[in-house]
Amino acid sequence: MLQRFSVQLARLSWWLTMAAWAALIAQQAADLARFDAPWPAWLIRTLPLLVFLPVLLKRHRLGLIWLCIVDLLYFVSSVEGVFALSGDRLAQLGLVLTVLLFSAIAGYLAVSRKT
Repeated sequence: MLQRFSVQLARLSWWLTMAAWAALIAQQAADLARFDAPWPAWLIRTLPLLVFLPVLLKRHRLGLIWLCIVDLLYFVSSVEGVFALSGDRLAQLGLVLTVLLFSAIAGYLAVSRKT
């Protein structure tokens, strides 16, 4: 019974990781689009997340840890955005998504080790 619960929890945290990753890319793209950013800015902001697609698809544990480290950089950027653009919902969404991505990956890594 406990083993089945762990498998379900790992599956849930995995899908939450994928959803948060995709939503963070969409949030970064929306943030760039509203300021009419040039294409190099799009590469700088979205490419570091897109590089981790093969890692996510293979569920590579070490790669997921590296994604957490990269996510911390997005977290710092989001905190800066929240304070610089007070009341900006898109910046606040970015902050929530970075915390959600980090938490979902940490949860997946903790539960999947036991399954």
